[in-house]
Amino acid sequence: QKVLALWMADGHSVVYPIPTERVQFAGMLPVSFYVFSDGMFVISSDKAHQDLIGMRVDRIGEKPAANVLDELSGIVSRDNDYGLLWIGPLYLRSKDVLVAAGIAQASSPVLLRLIDRRGKTHDVSLTPAPPEELNEKLPPPPGVAPPTWQARMNENLWLTWLPAINAVYVQFNQVQNFEHLSIADFARTLKD
Repeated sequence: QKVLALWMADGHSVVYPIPTERVQFAGMLPVSFYVFSDGMFVISSDKAHQDLIGMRVDRIGEKPAANVLDELSGIVSRDNDYGLLWIGPLYLRSKDVLVAAGIAQASSPVLLRLIDRRGKTHDVSLTPAPPEELNEKLPPPPGVAPPTWQARMNENLWLTWLPAINAVYVQFNQVQNFEHLSIADFARTLKD
């Protein structure tokens, strides 16, 4: 299968490499990635790969992690270079995208070279599977109360009063109505 997408320098004209009932793909890797200033890291996984969370990605296939997003620059819809850093890691979960970009082999599992917090290298072989809902957004740190901006990431729209600084904190996570609250109704609450 070939993955075909057209980059139009427009982050709202998007083709996501996610299998659906109508469009089948080889599957998704059971881990998700996030790019920080010091590299790309595994930020979430399925139950079988929890030990990989927090490891830095050194290589995907034969490509250094520092260059792997460059291979996707022609297919990731985005408004600017930061969009590639933000959306590109989602594309890296797709075996079909990795094969089309020459990062992985169609007939083999996807090989990752990871480095743990102690600097030890781990070579991991991952087989794509039907997609599981993994956190594609940066999750809060484990074992501590999340900062305000990460406290309610699954809510599209929300606000709270911050009495210590006499301010209202507003978070707009998704341009989409939320179960019981439309964007228009949310905007009206800001006036009150």
